[in-house]
Amino acid sequence: MSIPYFSFLTFLLCYPNIISIINASKGCVAMSKEGFGTRLQQALELNNMKAIELSERTGISRGALSSYISGRWKAKQGNLYRIAKALN
Repeated sequence: MSIPYFSFLTFLLCYPNIISIINASKGCVAMSKEGFGTRLQQALELNNMKAIELSERTGISRGALSSYISGRWKAKQGNLYRIAKALN
């Protein structure tokens, strides 16, 4: 059974304390416990996207995205939704 891509990204971004399935859409499964910033960076790489493009698509400032990626801040639910939708 395959995981729908949107569900995969939502899972990847929203559940920081659960073992994450990385790159499942390409048939490669790697398990690890990682922070939101690491998973966001991996999601950007999977989509061949830079943070500036994500900022433009979501309306979230570049500074906030940088803080999410570095682990200084955690995204609130509304921003998590906008990020997941933009990465879909």
